[in-house]
Amino acid sequence: RKFRITCQEIPNMAKEECAQCGAHFSLFKWKHHCESCNKLHCADCLGSFQISNIGVSAPKVCRRCYPTFDKRAGVPTPGPVGAGKTRVAVVGYSSSAHYTRANNVAVLLVEEFPDKYEYWTHAGDRSDFFVWLAGWKESLSSDSSFQKHASSPICWLEKEDGKIEVLGGRDKLVEWVTVTHAGSKADKKGDSFLNPFETFLRVESS
Repeated sequence: RKFRITCQEIPNMAKEECAQCGAHFSLFKWKHHCESCNKLHCADCLGSFQISNIGVSAPKVCRRCYPTFDKRAGVPTPGPVGAGKTRVAVVGYSSSAHYTRANNVAVLLVEEFPDKYEYWTHAGDRSDFFVWLAGWKESLSSDSSFQKHASSPICWLEKEDGKIEVLGGRDKLVEWVTVTHAGSKADKKGDSFLNPFETFLRVESS
């Protein structure tokens, strides 16, 4: 089930107190619903458990639901990288156009250079992706530029020895392909996905 719901689906909208702490709602204490259990909570009981660092689209869950909700975001762990190869990994959510485009570029790259690359992709529910993304950021250093990444997909390269190079979103994957394999099928496909502004930047930098 999708966790993004509308107010009409919340059966207890008339409730006047927080489901956890019992505080009464008022002009200064607003109602917020948990996107897992649908119960109403005050900002203190819900906001502090909002999934952090993932932008304004973050799902909001309450204190009681957070542990369960977090487990729903499981992204399978890929096996070891093949000998002598580099893995191109793409993780996003299935309704994301940019995920689909990045996935297409990765597939073409592997088809054209099967001895050098393999690919691993995963696309699940939108809310689950953002929960996973928040957990993934915890593995990065606090000053990493990718702490600000807040969209689908996230792409990275993984070597046989386990070393990982994070690229970023679909646009960064396309840029990397252009630098490393200019003129390839993957490069041409990626170039067709660029929006006018990105195309302008590419022309200016060439």
